[in-house]
Amino acid sequence: MSAPLPDSPTQLVRRRRKDPFGLTALLAMGLLTALVATACGKSDSRGPAATDVASEDLLEVTPPPDLEQLDDVVREQFDRIYDAVRATKSAGGTGDPSAAADAWGTLGQWFHVYGYDESAELAYRNAQLLDPEEPRWYYFFGELAEDGGRIEDAETAYQRAADLAPRVAAPVLRLADLTLRQQDLDRAEGLYRQILVDHPGYPGALLGEARIALARNRPEDSLAPLEDLARRQPEASEVNYSLSLAWRQLGDDDKADGFLARLPEKNADQIPLDSGEPWDEELFAVDVGSRTLTRRGVRAAHRGEHLRAAVLLGRAVAADPEGPEERINYALALRGVGLWRDAAKELSEAIRLAGDRPELASKAHLEMGRLLMDRGRLEGAARQLEQAIDLDEASVAARTTLGKIRQRQGRLTDAADLYATVRTIRPDVEGVGFWYGALLLALGRRADATQAIEQDLETAPSRHPLELLLARNLATGEPGAPEAANLARARKLLAGAGPPDVLYAETAAMVAAGGGAFADAVAWQQAAIDTLEHLGLRPALHIARRRLVLYREGERCETPWEADERLIQAPVEPPPGQRPPPHETPS
Repeated sequence: MSAPLPDSPTQLVRRRRKDPFGLTALLAMGLLTALVATACGKSDSRGPAATDVASEDLLEVTPPPDLEQLDDVVREQFDRIYDAVRATKSAGGTGDPSAAADAWGTLGQWFHVYGYDESAELAYRNAQLLDPEEPRWYYFFGELAEDGGRIEDAETAYQRAADLAPRVAAPVLRLADLTLRQQDLDRAEGLYRQILVDHPGYPGALLGEARIALARNRPEDSLAPLEDLARRQPEASEVNYSLSLAWRQLGDDDKADGFLARLPEKNADQIPLDSGEPWDEELFAVDVGSRTLTRRGVRAAHRGEHLRAAVLLGRAVAADPEGPEERINYALALRGVGLWRDAAKELSEAIRLAGDRPELASKAHLEMGRLLMDRGRLEGAARQLEQAIDLDEASVAARTTLGKIRQRQGRLTDAADLYATVRTIRPDVEGVGFWYGALLLALGRRADATQAIEQDLETAPSRHPLELLLARNLATGEPGAPEAANLARARKLLAGAGPPDVLYAETAAMVAAGGGAFADAVAWQQAAIDTLEHLGLRPALHIARRRLVLYREGERCETPWEADERLIQAPVEPPPGQRPPPHETPS
């Protein structure tokens, strides 16, 4: 018996809102307006001629009632497209039916992407009447019918599009996906295989075959296509979700959880599989609304596609020039491509536009502070971050960033106070507990550091650095030599701290020296130095070499953390005979 068909995390996202990527060059060349106005991307399988249809036979389609509430650029786009439709109607029987069909089809696309489904269907029907051999208008109509739950209408439309454009995979894929959701696995499998014969390696068909294998309780058959897709599109939510299901069925919960952890928490942030279909890209390119552009731009930025993000987010600002959040996102993208002056201008404008909206104003000041910090302008950055905190006292990001600046300035007490506040607001923030404890140690406040580290070990996302910090404190804390109990606990913490890195190696050296094993201390410290030399980290090397001198002279280190020390977790090759014991859970 087949297993219930697994749901995809992106099924809740309306298909017409997917971003198939690949538009960067088109957008950067400024060709979107031409795409929308002339309905580019016609199939190569047009029929011999369009059909003459009397204007009175066409269905009536009126402008949306809430047009004035849309972005300026969206209203202008509608006026341009609607004027083209009216021009073909006024031409009567003297006009070109094919041009009229394109005008109506483009109007249908406009209604489609902005959510006016009924008007979109009417416009597509008019396009079909005028040019019954153009497959795109059936394809897009099928999407609307499917979204509306009219499965038979969707199947008919997709089949018509597939018959008219046999070289295009998109309508066959839609048919296959629709059939799969109806649990007709054999028919769906045949359609996916048909696509792969004509289009080897086609992403949507590979995913479909994998999902069929999962539905048949044959997860081992799903791994090859899914792993192929994961190599090509590692961020695709559908792929990671399906891999999670596959490994769960195979009984490997750790791998299943690993792939599940790759999925964004919010449904709106899911990244769909990209099959690169020109018809889909044509439809998605119509949507020039600021919210959609912002969502696409932010997704592109998350994938590291900063140029594409800048193009999309710049268009979002053009669509809504009074929106401070659009300008903040645009500034982040500009910063990503190195245009920091332009980014600063956008952030300044965002601060002005935010007005009496403290949350947005705080966010703009925060990003301005981060930008200035990256440029080495620490005092200017600190002022921006202080304003962000004044506007939003609960801003963890602003306090954490300001804490980093105060550390770089040597103002350790101020930095520690900032981290202390963050711990009360969000005790689970990654790294804050470590740095609070480290700064307390650098300030000589050992008892406070021990208490804070013990507390943070209960909630910290990553225990490894905190365990090593506590081990340092225990191994270096007593005049002359640490108490035996402290040294024993330090060794146990070290044993449970995981694979050796620079932090581990220098801690192991401190613990060894605390017990009088100076040869071991020298070996571990030299291992850390070898890695630091390879990385070229001079400030860290200066501290490490100073400690090495102590161990060679038979003296232990009495300072567990230096004021200017950095957290370095680059892997270290253990010295001969000094490989850490198997991982234990310290008590």
